[in-house]
Amino acid sequence: DLVPPAGIQQVPSIDVRNFALSPDGQTLCFTGVQNGAQSIFVRRLDSLTVRKIEGSENGSGPFWSSDGKWIGFSARSKLWKTQAANNAVPEALCDVSPAGATASWVGSAILFYGGPGGPPEIFRISDQGGTPVKVTSLKAGQSWHGWPRLLPDGRRFLYVATWGKSNRELVLASLDSSSSSSALLRNVSEVALLGPGDLLYVRDGKLFSQKYDPDRAAMAGEPSLIADDISYFYPSAEAEFDAANGVVVYRTDTTTGSLLKTDRTGKARLIDDHGPFDPFSLSISPDGKRATATIIKNHSTQIGDIWIYDLARGTRDRFTDEGGLALDPVWSPDGRSIVYSSIEGEGPHLVRRSLTGSTREELMPRGNFQFAGSFSSDGGTLYFRQFPWARPEVFRLDMRTRKAEPVLSSFFGRDPMVSPAGRWLAFSSDATSSSEVYLQSLTDKDMPRQRISTNGGQNPCWRRDGGELFYLSQNAVMSVVPRVAGDWSDTTSTELLHAPADTVRFAASPDGQSFLFITGKPGAEDSLFHVILGLH
Repeated sequence: DLVPPAGIQQVPSIDVRNFALSPDGQTLCFTGVQNGAQSIFVRRLDSLTVRKIEGSENGSGPFWSSDGKWIGFSARSKLWKTQAANNAVPEALCDVSPAGATASWVGSAILFYGGPGGPPEIFRISDQGGTPVKVTSLKAGQSWHGWPRLLPDGRRFLYVATWGKSNRELVLASLDSSSSSSALLRNVSEVALLGPGDLLYVRDGKLFSQKYDPDRAAMAGEPSLIADDISYFYPSAEAEFDAANGVVVYRTDTTTGSLLKTDRTGKARLIDDHGPFDPFSLSISPDGKRATATIIKNHSTQIGDIWIYDLARGTRDRFTDEGGLALDPVWSPDGRSIVYSSIEGEGPHLVRRSLTGSTREELMPRGNFQFAGSFSSDGGTLYFRQFPWARPEVFRLDMRTRKAEPVLSSFFGRDPMVSPAGRWLAFSSDATSSSEVYLQSLTDKDMPRQRISTNGGQNPCWRRDGGELFYLSQNAVMSVVPRVAGDWSDTTSTELLHAPADTVRFAASPDGQSFLFITGKPGAEDSLFHVILGLH
């Protein structure tokens, strides 16, 4: 039965990211953002009372011990544990990737995967801490192992292995034999254990339960459909659900989206409403006549391609068709090629493709996540961000030598946009809890960075002549100009127009006279925890 909305609705002031259900199926532990600060929270399913776990600041990836007495999580490049029943001081277990970790805990054994920027295999550690020991090794052609789930015996475990560009396998392995493993399913998400002999997984956005026999290393019977429209990201195999003791909790994703164009007065024209669109992928060509956006072609897997729009005619043509996810496109200054991030089994990495050719070019060695930001006006330098997720760093890449050097390495930075004259780098950062827009001098290393936004800001864009900077703040497009031309230490900010409802991204035309907006409207039930009881 579906619990009535009054009993499952999340607290409005907390933005929920990921969650884990206690072994008795009664309590939810989740990552939440409240007043701009991220922490771990706990809540019983039969109550609206939410408790923050002390010492969990910047935490993510919560998980439970098998006896339900402890909660584990990642924060500040470490794996932690804390008592579930009180606000005891968390205890550090080991170092992990700055991006955090996903983990499973049965008995005294904890298995974890380090996430983006960390080792691509699964490690084991005692619940008392110590030095992690690797328990899986990549086979030829594999990209990473993740999403470990220990079985109740504490010796066998399930995990997701990625092969090639986009193939997934659910693998059964044992801590007693590193060489013994068996593939159970293909192209599914992370899994949860509903009860003895019952697996839950997502395939094509649908949540299924299916019997399995770990002794025979085989699935049994046919899968049963539990729910549709599960929030699911196929490239990473992440899905928003968990299960324990016959209880299932899940989140849906039925977002719809549009692409709109407005002038400086806010007069709008619909370009396309056949979304959903990727919320980070939008750019306008140097001549202002075309735009690129990523359209999610399979809503249930979040796989999508970059399309090119003719803004005058409102037509579109597919630019990529790679079988994965292509996002964050950036036009070269001559308008002849596009740099973007490609996700095909591995983390996003920078590639370049000509508008007239089908062959793409790898720009950087694969490894840390890479997202393009902007080109210098001569096309010789590409500014991009590269990171383990929790610590994004801005780099610049010499397009001739292919050597990269850091520009911002001690300050979290996103959306790096170089000014047309190459003197300033505009970027957004939430290093001070809320996202704000800053300027950093590229010609004077001793000049302190300057905060441009006054009440939140993101997504900075320059006018072609460098005399005006735009950014998105709350529900408005802001314009910033220096009081004295070229002197950005003293600026004037003006609200130009209200952004369309549910705006998630915008781009300014080169002349600053028009703007593009991507909207993403969540479905009516996407903000709820959906709870199903009695699935023994």
